Amino acid sequence: MKFQILFLISVLFVSSCKEKSVSEPETVPASAPKPLEAVVILTVGDVTYGGEKLKPGKRIGPGQILKTGKKSYADLQILPDGPDASIRVDENSEFSFEASPATSHPETRLHLPSGKAMFDVKKIKQTEEVKIYTPTTVVGVRGTKFTAVSEPSKSSRIELLEGSVAVKPRIREMETMPEELLETSKSLSSLQKELDSSEIILEKGQTVTLGSGEIDSFKKSSGLDEVLQSEEIHTLLSGGEVKKEDLEKLNSLLDEKLHTTPAEDKSAPPSAITLKKNDLPEKDLSTKLNQFNDLVRIDRKELEKSENTESLVKEFNQKRKKEIQKKIESIFDSETELLILKDGRKFEGVLIEEGNKILLLSPEGKMEFERNEVDSREAIGE
Repeated sequence: MKFQILFLISVLFVSSCKEKSVSEPETVPASAPKPLEAVVILTVGDVTYGGEKLKPGKRIGPGQILKTGKKSYADLQILPDGPDASIRVDENSEFSFEASPATSHPETRLHLPSGKAMFDVKKIKQTEEVKIYTPTTVVGVRGTKFTAVSEPSKSSRIELLEGSVAVKPRIREMETMPEELLETSKSLSSLQKELDSSEIILEKGQTVTLGSGEIDSFKKSSGLDEVLQSEEIHTLLSGGEVKKEDLEKLNSLLDEKLHTTPAEDKSAPPSAITLKKNDLPEKDLSTKLNQFNDLVRIDRKELEKSENTESLVKEFNQKRKKEIQKKIESIFDSETELLILKDGRKFEGVLIEEGNKILLLSPEGKMEFERNEVDSREAIGE
């Protein structure tokens, strides 16, 4: 009898433990952040992404370069998981973007190594950052409209049309230094502080230009050029992760070679980079602001709930088809025509002859046809 009672108690105890374990909430792993993406709102002319022709409605992400040809441009909109921003990449330009690793302070980085781009960034959260990188500057944005012009090996120009931005010099070689070296080297830290101290705030109607010559002069006067040309330092850094014993050696070499004064006078004050602000003429400011009127965006709620961005963008552009076509006509100084193919298909757009091909430009993008495919072309009356 005692054995039966003990057995019953044991069963009840085990059963209660199982019920308790079932009722305990399970630990759900945090979902990975969605990758930063942009949707292509409009392309005019020759626009490629990663070497492939780009069309409206396409989603693009980090890792590839968007390129525009002569008399070409692309309008992009960052998707809702990123900042509320629209970008026009102008003709003969290169553009890319990336997001910093998931942290409590996410950073969106937009790169313009060459060409021109317009940026319309709505107010972002205090915990977010948006930065635009040109060859010689870094632009910190909170909410603004501005243009950036990058001339490789020459200069970068920032024109602020609305809001405010922070602009500071950029030395790309500093960005590739190992993290552990940046954290331990007092010399590198001093150099970075020197660059940060050159930061200025642009207000509406102001512009700043920074040439590559000024960056080169700073690299020379600070000793950074000597560091970059040092075979010994290059060898220590070439292995990827820096070993502890190599880190001490590197810090010693950096202290020896880096200085914030010209080599001939180490007692002199630092050779700082000075950013000088200028005012845009009122007429130019008004003209440039008006250019943002056709940098339109789709409602973010519509983008968020849409499963097919291509259809959404097509419908969006259809509503402003005449406006877009007029813009294309003005760029190429040509009227819209009707292209009739031998198989009976018909297309409307601006026609450009290029060798044995005929290019058709319309709000849907660029199409190419062989001359022997074409039956005729007709003018379109109003």
